[in-house]
Amino acid sequence: MIWYIYIVSIAYCIWRMSASYKHQYGNSPIGPTPGLETLFILPFAPLLAAVDASLTWIRLVKEAEEAKRRNTKIF
Repeated sequence: MIWYIYIVSIAYCIWRMSASYKHQYGNSPIGPTPGLETLFILPFAPLLAAVDASLTWIRLVKEAEEAKRRNTKIF
């Protein structure tokens, strides 16, 4: 079971890293070299995935509270 979580978290971190690179570099001929980042992801993937999920959850709650606050100010 722990291996499944580890593999899924590695896949998630690499997916997030590649999405970040696509957003940052686009179709530039000078692309990134993700070698060190990939080596960093391998041992720390579960921790990185948990931190990313927590930060995403905090951001979503904050945006929902701001939207609720803006909605109550209108009326």
